[in-house]
Amino acid sequence: VSVPTPPPPEPGGAVSLVAGAPPEGGDADGPGATARFRGPANLIADPQADPPVLYVADSQNHTLRKLVLANDGQATVSTVLGQAGQPGGVDGTGAAARLNHPAGLAFDGQKRLWLTDLDGHTVRRVSFGADGQATIETIAGTGQPGFADGPARTAIFKEPSGIAVDDAGNAYVAERANHRLRKVDAAGVVSTLVGNGDPQSVDGPPASAKTWGPFGIARGSDGALYFSEVGTQLIRRLAPAAGTGRPEVTTLAGHPDGGWRDGFWDQARFTFPSGIALDARGRLVIADAANHRIRRLTPPGDVETVAGGGAIAKPEAGAYVNGASDVARFAMPRGVAVARDGAIFVADTNNHAIRRIAPR
Repeated sequence: VSVPTPPPPEPGGAVSLVAGAPPEGGDADGPGATARFRGPANLIADPQADPPVLYVADSQNHTLRKLVLANDGQATVSTVLGQAGQPGGVDGTGAAARLNHPAGLAFDGQKRLWLTDLDGHTVRRVSFGADGQATIETIAGTGQPGFADGPARTAIFKEPSGIAVDDAGNAYVAERANHRLRKVDAAGVVSTLVGNGDPQSVDGPPASAKTWGPFGIARGSDGALYFSEVGTQLIRRLAPAAGTGRPEVTTLAGHPDGGWRDGFWDQARFTFPSGIALDARGRLVIADAANHRIRRLTPPGDVETVAGGGAIAKPEAGAYVNGASDVARFAMPRGVAVARDGAIFVADTNNHAIRRIAPR
């Protein structure tokens, strides 16, 4: 198969620290310089806020945090749900609620924030009152790990990680440990879209396609679902096939061998591709966690490095360096979000920090 020559790379702008004090973890609210996180797993930008307002799944603290950026770039961090060090599955408002390793985040059309509790094995939803108070309710899952489709409150999940929501209020869940993509429809019924629990990566119609460790998921404006697989180091898509219009799972980039390389399709390599997000141009931004890089995939399958990489004394641990995109260093970044101005925000998980890649 003839492989086209890739276009010149388009790296991101300078990388800076928004909040946290790498490599120190903690649970403090306040200005960005004194705020502390512990293993932030993901983040999302409020689509209507300018300057950006971010919500952070502060996974190891078992809390949902809010990060407000001022026009001068200064950040203020607050805790909107849960209490640090107190995991659980209690619904409620503010500090009375309990979370258990929150992971995926997605806004719906009513500006409600959907959330997956990785170790709570549930899909939950956050509503914001006029006073800004956050209230969380469990939408699907019993809190016990396993597998069962059916009515949302009796359906069973195991380690739901990523989540995306469409305009009709249907939620799509990447379920890492059950090797499935699941759907929680607006009527409150859970069904399986892709996978049967057999950890393999097989393209084709949803009924026969398989997935291995799906982790991040994002929905395009055309309804296509993009998802990352940590079991096979692939980026894949569920969308209508050209010609037939029938849904089909296809592999966009990556190779089961893993590793790191930019390029087209299976020439590209990832290692533990985690959180993903779409930018305004329909390009997929990927937290390539174990490569300590932020990558970008331009359809149909051109992969480039946006920021991170280079020589690291202990590659398994990553590093912390700000500056130009090819100089900057991350440590197991697991989440990415794209703001309205094109800036990419990163949940730099093992640095316990929120970072920003300036747009170019």
